[in-house]
Amino acid sequence: MHNWISDDARLAVYSEMNALFVNIKLPRGIYAKYIEKYGVSKRTVRRIWSSRYVKRGTEQEMEAVRKNRKENCSRPRINEEEIEKKVSAVLLRLRRT
Repeated sequence: MHNWISDDARLAVYSEMNALFVNIKLPRGIYAKYIEKYGVSKRTVRRIWSSRYVKRGTEQEMEAVRKNRKENCSRPRINEEEIEKKVSAVLLRLRRT
């Protein structure tokens, strides 16, 4: 499960949920449906849905649904193969532990 999905997927979740929106409430089990469908956390789906409070039916509404970050901003992953190459490039007598 992850928190990062594309803008297109966010807009799809929002528009599908907006179509199911009846009498100020969403039907029971809607969050679970989208959590399973898109593989995101409940908090992500709630955040997408809560962005609807911006002026409805305007471009600002769709802009609010889009994410602020344009890519995953998590800590960069270290590639173990690159580390091994860099360590092996250093002379054995110069290596320290």
